[in-house]
Amino acid sequence: MTTKLTKTAILTTAASIALIMTGCGKKTENATCPAAIPQDQDQPDTIISQPVQMAAAEPLSKTVVTVNGKPLMRVDLMKEMEMLTSSPQFAAMPPEQANMMRQQMETRFVNRFVNQVILTAEAKKQNIEITGAQVDEMLEEIRGSIPPEMTLEKILEERGMSMEKLRTDISTDLRIRNLLEKHTENLPPVTDDAIAAFYEENKARFNAPESAHARHILIKVDEDADDETKATKKVEIEGYRKQLVDGTAEFEALAGEHSDCPSGKKGGDLGSFGRGQMVGAFETAAFEQDIDAIGPVIETQFGYHIVQVLGREEAGERNFEDVKEEIAQQIEGRGKQEAVETYITALRDKAEITYGDK
Repeated sequence: MTTKLTKTAILTTAASIALIMTGCGKKTENATCPAAIPQDQDQPDTIISQPVQMAAAEPLSKTVVTVNGKPLMRVDLMKEMEMLTSSPQFAAMPPEQANMMRQQMETRFVNRFVNQVILTAEAKKQNIEITGAQVDEMLEEIRGSIPPEMTLEKILEERGMSMEKLRTDISTDLRIRNLLEKHTENLPPVTDDAIAAFYEENKARFNAPESAHARHILIKVDEDADDETKATKKVEIEGYRKQLVDGTAEFEALAGEHSDCPSGKKGGDLGSFGRGQMVGAFETAAFEQDIDAIGPVIETQFGYHIVQVLGREEAGERNFEDVKEEIAQQIEGRGKQEAVETYITALRDKAEITYGDK
């Protein structure tokens, strides 16, 4: 068993952050599909950070921070902030929340700049290189995570970023990830005693909540759509449901071809989820519909859905054997994170870091 550093741990560039902000599926007004909550949402940043105080009216010619002779100018920071705050999600925030978010993003970006300079130099010292093929592979992963109504090129255009800059940022991210994985590859293995002790101390965490496994087809309808548009969309999805009920079409094929949810790429499969993760009408269908039945068309804030429940699990305690591998991965991941933080702290202690024009 080998636990790799999470992708969130290597997202050191503004490009990566900007692309993350295009994701959909959260239970919010701005989401485009009621899919499950992102898997990495509870993962803390692996990269060490510290508070950075900056006045909003500082001149653009000011140096924000200098790391081993490499400066981050205020003008460059502002360009990155413009890119990060150009998303529709950010524009929809209340002004007070947007201002707080911007301050947090500035602090995070400055600290990640510091770490990126230090780690990139260390990767170069250790002759860690990234090929064009590796960058291409990561680009394809990014493309695969983008909602079907968007394209990578469109997102880059909206954020004022070139493909060349994105490729450069990805290459930098991958070099840093490889450096950190190299540093943690020889950590001692997790012992059975450590796994058992963790289970005994945290049994309550392994109580499995009631869950449902479902797939769906979504025909998106804007909330401000007129009655004629809604009626047309309703007729469309009712037609797909009839094909499913009559057995003249396969669910996976219809979802892949017609669903407006990113899950359509996986045949509409949303995986398993608990109560509270989906919007009301969808949750009701998922937990009350007969298993394997093609449910009636339902309407949510996202549009019209056909839901098929593939299975349900009652709430209950997960036994040790069921969670042993999961615990081992958690312990190993935590050990790697601590090792990385110690490593970066040591590198920062040796670096020349100056904040402001000093």
